[in-house]
Amino acid sequence: MSKPVLEYVDTHCHLDNIYQRIKKTPNYSFESFTKNFEPGFAGCLTVFSDSFENTLQFLTDSFPNVYGALGIHPHNAIIYNGEIEEALANHMTNPKVVALGEIGLDYHYDNSPRDVQRAVFERQLLLGVRLGKPIVIHTREAEDDTITILRRSMPKEHRFHVHCYTDSYNLAEMILNEWPNSFIGFTGVLTFPKSDSVKEVCSKIPLDRILSETDGPYMAPVPFRGKAATPGHIPYIIREIARLHKVTDEEAFRVLRENCRRMYGF
Repeated sequence: MSKPVLEYVDTHCHLDNIYQRIKKTPNYSFESFTKNFEPGFAGCLTVFSDSFENTLQFLTDSFPNVYGALGIHPHNAIIYNGEIEEALANHMTNPKVVALGEIGLDYHYDNSPRDVQRAVFERQLLLGVRLGKPIVIHTREAEDDTITILRRSMPKEHRFHVHCYTDSYNLAEMILNEWPNSFIGFTGVLTFPKSDSVKEVCSKIPLDRILSETDGPYMAPVPFRGKAATPGHIPYIIREIARLHKVTDEEAFRVLRENCRRMYGF
């Protein structure tokens, strides 16, 4: 008897950048793009990267089961202003824009001054809360300021996703304990040979608080290193999560699929 098809989703990718990496335009059919994915692909969240328009062009009927998130990344916090905020708020009315993000802090690269990053993070956080939108958070080497801003501005019941997690278990534990509708996302980094610290954090986080993501085109999992990561690589990440949690693949696929429904509604 054949095995049942296991549904999977990518809760964080950048389709515009993936298409650029594979040298395709948005006119390239989504059916062609997904034809070599493992069976069970049930959708993805494409996150703003280059321009709102570049993300929105993937949120049409030509891209079934594709949803979007819009927000100004901490790298670009220096450009944030009232005009951008107004446009962001207007785009949040699009039914396929299901979240605000990714927003947050990145002290590894410091592409925008840290004081500006903090102010813009909190400003967008408050916007997402006011609009009732789930929020996608980027945090890197900024644990103290991240938790301080969250405690000041994030309501306890609000839904948010700390994506591509590579920070300490201490921060993850505080977030999960203080915000019951928060989730931690893990990418292909879990499959890297030298990712023991990330593997350890993942193994300690309850399975029902984890989201599967690629952050494609970046950080393609083993055995696709050097290629563009795509939503079709998610099964490799889920199988590693299953191994770390000592559960069957079927259980990991089932729980992570349900987590996406709870977080993003698709």
